[in-house]
Amino acid sequence: MTLPATSPALSGAGDRQAAGAGVYLGVDQLRVTLGGNAVLRGVSLEVSRGEFVAVIGPNGSGKTTLLRALAGLIKANGGRIVIGGVDAAGLSARVRARSVAYLPQSSSSGYSFTAFEVALMGRYPSLGRFQLETQADREIAYRALERTEAAQFADRRIGELSGGERQRVLMARTLAQQPELLLLDEPTSNLDLKHQLSLMALVRGEVANGLAAVAVLHDLSLAARFADRLVLLKDGVVMADGSPGSVLTPANLREAFEVDATVSSDPLTGRPRVNLTGPAGAGGTGPDGSSGGTVHLICGAGSGRFLMQTLVSAGYEVTVGQLGEGDTDREAADYLGVRYVETSPFSPAGEVEREAHEALVAAADLVIVCDMPVGPNNLSNLEAAAGAGRLILVEDRLFGGRDYTGGRAGGIYQGLCDRGLRLSARDVLAGVDHIFMEGKS
Repeated sequence: MTLPATSPALSGAGDRQAAGAGVYLGVDQLRVTLGGNAVLRGVSLEVSRGEFVAVIGPNGSGKTTLLRALAGLIKANGGRIVIGGVDAAGLSARVRARSVAYLPQSSSSGYSFTAFEVALMGRYPSLGRFQLETQADREIAYRALERTEAAQFADRRIGELSGGERQRVLMARTLAQQPELLLLDEPTSNLDLKHQLSLMALVRGEVANGLAAVAVLHDLSLAARFADRLVLLKDGVVMADGSPGSVLTPANLREAFEVDATVSSDPLTGRPRVNLTGPAGAGGTGPDGSSGGTVHLICGAGSGRFLMQTLVSAGYEVTVGQLGEGDTDREAADYLGVRYVETSPFSPAGEVEREAHEALVAAADLVIVCDMPVGPNNLSNLEAAAGAGRLILVEDRLFGGRDYTGGRAGGIYQGLCDRGLRLSARDVLAGVDHIFMEGKS
């Protein structure tokens, strides 16, 4: 094909900015019933010009149905949709397509068309009934392919492309419409990591120019990074609507997705970052559905981080002993919100720290000594275990190979072995569950 000599701006940024900020999409008590099932049960939300809203929620919560209703592809059973100040019920499909562009999860665009022809389809709503596309339309379509990094596929048949390549072409078609409102259903699902970031940055750029965008996203951290607002759906209703930080809370994630998770601030972006720790426990309970009890870990140098996460996910309350700044176990404890005793790095614990640690040991229902290296600076960590009522020692490595006290720690450790249960790391959770179940019998 002959490449265009010029590449005009994809979107009417100047027109959108001139229109000013304000609510562009309004949804009031939207209800949709499909196959006799109430899929949306009174959904209300607003999206302003220059705003990117991500819709999240578990499978079957109504996310795709919401986007299809906004695009006019399915009929609502009640409620109202207002687009650009106009009731959408009075808009023809062609008129709606001039301001609203929809990217579905999948599309059979016709495998005989080239990528350029598919992108050019985005210009059809702007053409008259018998009007052919102009050179300006062709330039807009090609520029859209460039912006989605798909221009190299312009002459190739869409059916010859990979799923990710095809997704980028379909996104180009969507952008070529020059919409005021962009509706995207899982736009990153077929893309590799690089192109996920590129596409999301592209949407953010369009939003910065005044476009309104709504995207269904499954990657919660990606949604938090790029969206201005999150709308959390569950069972066809809005469960939460607000900033990423206000929506992505452990309580909301547990209720909506039935998972336990920690939420921290991404050090690079300052946005929320979600770390899934496992399926939701029975309301933060132990294996029998009753209170899980408190497990205290004595660890360090990374010996306890995976066990820490495993126990938290299993519903136990976890505390940790003395941890110095920079210790990877301390980083894990901070991430999981687990209480521990802070100590200075590369120096023995003081009296205050030792007493604080001994208090945690005394308060715990069970103490676990991980297979950490022991030196003069953390010897008091090991000494504190003597106050444990019930004790497990993790032994994936022989103690002699991790004793850096010249043998001083050996006697203490042997005393712990004489009254504790010695297990490999892979058997610890089963051992913990057994001890607590036995204690309740």
